[in-house]
Amino acid sequence: MSFSFSLLGTDALEKRLKDYSKKIQNRVEEEIEATAQDIRAKAVRRVPVNLSTLKQGITIRPVSKGVWEVASNANYSAYVEFGTGVYAASYVPTLPKEIQEYARQFYVNGKGTIPARPFLFNSFLEERVQLVKRIKEIIKNG
Repeated sequence: MSFSFSLLGTDALEKRLKDYSKKIQNRVEEEIEATAQDIRAKAVRRVPVNLSTLKQGITIRPVSKGVWEVASNANYSAYVEFGTGVYAASYVPTLPKEIQEYARQFYVNGKGTIPARPFLFNSFLEERVQLVKRIKEIIKNG
């Protein structure tokens, strides 16, 4: 289970950043990297204690300029994140549409009994808000 993120999407981010100085571009890219690290750290803290393999398998890596991937490499990550059966049926609809669509690929038969224990996407959603604020500040203060 993984996702990549950037502030606006690679092309839009690069076009916008070209209008700014190299210093601002570098600071924005540093903020995006720092946010990936923060998402990973927060996700690791949120993993249930008895799931050390899951905790150890949360990684980050650069995909391209200004784009980072945060991944949870345990094959059961999605079932912990979204839950299964009635738990997933009640939790997944509360998520943004793009995450709901992503979660649907893990549906098997609707009979599972694992409660949702969100750790990754909620960390991303929280940190994304802070990233946008920090980047606006960087651009505002030049």
